[in-house]
Amino acid sequence: MHKTEKLYRISAVSIVLLAGLLIAGCKQKVESKPWEGSWIVSNWATPDGEELPLKGLAHYYPDGKFASQMMESERLDLDTDPETLEELKDSFSTYRAGFGTYSVDEQAGKLTYSYDGNMRTHRVKDEPTTVTLEITGDDMVFNYDEGGKLVFLR
Repeated sequence: MHKTEKLYRISAVSIVLLAGLLIAGCKQKVESKPWEGSWIVSNWATPDGEELPLKGLAHYYPDGKFASQMMESERLDLDTDPETLEELKDSFSTYRAGFGTYSVDEQAGKLTYSYDGNMRTHRVKDEPTTVTLEITGDDMVFNYDEGGKLVFLR
């Protein structure tokens, strides 16, 4: 057997072994944490118990980043072009969007988040917010220390 032929056979066997390792590696299931992934924002309960229906989406990434946007379900119908100042004010005050980082203390059942960007700029300067985290089936609830809770659904 020639030297070149041996190299071809060694290369072919190496490629087959590498392909097998890659396929096996792709089939390994990565365990995700229950809070990771996409969540539909359902509603906000104020500290005095008032329920405010919301529409929105929040995503919690495995690397500790999050993004969220939500709006109140009942908003003014913007029927003028251009919008009036009152319509623009209502649109802004009933919509929230931001992104940032989060961490979870599983033993304490606490999630802490802080904004890197938010349409309400004062939220970027705020201290991190810590909530008590409850996850039951396809529901996730943030209970705030000062009262109120934010409810998410899968």
